[in-house]
Amino acid sequence: MTQQPPSGIRIGDTERENALALLGEHFQAGRLNVEEYGERTAKVTTVRTRGELTDLFTDLPEPHPRFDLPVPAAGSAPAPTEGGRSPAPRTEPTLARRLGDAAMGLSGIITLILFFTTPLGPLVFLLPAAVYVVAKALRGEDAECCGPNGERGDPAGGQRGRGRA
Repeated sequence: MTQQPPSGIRIGDTERENALALLGEHFQAGRLNVEEYGERTAKVTTVRTRGELTDLFTDLPEPHPRFDLPVPAAGSAPAPTEGGRSPAPRTEPTLARRLGDAAMGLSGIITLILFFTTPLGPLVFLLPAAVYVVAKALRGEDAECCGPNGERGDPAGGQRGRGRA
């Protein structure tokens, strides 16, 4: 049997989903009535640590939640994805990027208002394109820059026509 890691380690959604599935197995086997099942599943959504989660299973036979996967050390690199490449680190968008995104959103609303309130007619639909070009220029990006955080290169990682994972 594997040694259980310390009970004070925080859990995530994966562990909670696993615990809910295990409680469902115990309910189907008749070990829990509807009230007990409801109470325990509600607690699963609020527990924070491995110890709190395993406490919900102390009076039940196996299966119990397992924590076989090692906890990554602080500052360690993320695990490689399919194809052996590590995912790009997430960075906070810059102020210029956030302002540009806000301007893009507002330009659509402003365009509709101008369309119905001015005699410019369909010409106002060029406004979002103009805002896009200006926002890209202010951020210092060119047409080749298309990554989610302003990085250069193909956003699909060389797999054109496929969405990002």
